[in-house]
Amino acid sequence: MSSMPLDKVQVFRCPNCQEFINTSLTECSFCHAAVDVQAAQIAADAQGHAAQAHSDASVLKIMARAFLTLYLLSWIPIIGGFAGWGAFFLSIAIPIMFSRWWTKHASVQSADPDYYKAKKMSFMAMAFWGGTMLLWLILFVLQIVFYAAARQQS
Repeated sequence: MSSMPLDKVQVFRCPNCQEFINTSLTECSFCHAAVDVQAAQIAADAQGHAAQAHSDASVLKIMARAFLTLYLLSWIPIIGGFAGWGAFFLSIAIPIMFSRWWTKHASVQSADPDYYKAKKMSFMAMAFWGGTMLLWLILFVLQIVFYAAARQQS
């Protein structure tokens, strides 16, 4: 029944019933449809690429949320310095990771809904990053204006 080593077994959706099965099977364990080995490997590779794209986009989304959190924490005395360094690192890392995602995953040909969700997540992460950078800019300008006004009054 199994002609592949276990470390090479991948999963894909059965073209007949859409259940996930592995490439070592010669027939679907759900609907008992015959499995074409070459088509199964191509489908499994596409499934693997879509899963990796989704995983990378999830990491990007988490980084973007952490960026906003660390930026807001940077305003708190004592812990703000550490959070500020983390926010600074993420302000550089997020656009790099976004570029990496698009370089690595933009050419993936997949009808998998998770792949489209991953694309959306990568854009949402950049929107979150952009919003946080805009917030930083606005608060930075306001801080300069208030300091200048306070200096003039003293």
